[in-house]
Amino acid sequence: MTILKYTPIKEIPKIRETLRATFKAGVTRPLEWRKHQLYQLARLAQNEADAICDALNKDLSKPRLEVLRTEVGNIVERATKSAQKLDVWAAPEHPDVSDWQKGWKPT
Repeated sequence: MTILKYTPIKEIPKIRETLRATFKAGVTRPLEWRKHQLYQLARLAQNEADAICDALNKDLSKPRLEVLRTEVGNIVERATKSAQKLDVWAAPEHPDVSDWQKGWKPT
């Protein structure tokens, strides 16, 4: 069983600033980085399924099989499908407009 370790409150501003700096540096911009993060989320849910099941059982009295099916399974499925569709979702869109609207430059 995994033992929960709390983040001390005084460390939260430092963590926040690190995350903001990472975002501002553009590290999170490439689609490959985003896909990797989504696959890592799916892997985390699979690897920590026991801890997730234990937590939801203690907090909400949810049975293990229900958690695996509705919580862990959904995380893995959504993260994986999102990573697979990310290129399509992030592609530039060019709205189809009528000739009389083309001067509006809707981009």
